[in-house]
Amino acid sequence: MIPGEIIHPEGPVVGNLGARTVELETADVGITGADGVIAQVGGVAVKSGPGRSRLASLIVPTHMIFVTPDQFYPTLESWWSNVGDESSNVTLIAGPSRTSDIERVLTLGVHGPKETIVVCI
Repeated sequence: MIPGEIIHPEGPVVGNLGARTVELETADVGITGADGVIAQVGGVAVKSGPGRSRLASLIVPTHMIFVTPDQFYPTLESWWSNVGDESSNVTLIAGPSRTSDIERVLTLGVHGPKETIVVCI
């Protein structure tokens, strides 16, 4: 990947999808929007589907999410009742992924980005 190059996760694929995934793995930052900001869980809701790949929010070391003030909801229930249930896949992101093994060693970024940045515009 060339520094500063923009890779669209659903852009033209040269070869197969595996090649696209390898190309995206070299990206430093994934940028997405959000479908809602949920105060109750301290996170954002991101729906996936056609034209809305999850790779930009999962495969990169830093995930940057842009939201607007009208996307804030007090509870998950209030957000869900407002947007409807047409999506079968919703990810709630409340920070970087983290896990601890048997020895209680905290590791960030095992199942997703190590850093999550939310910017309200």
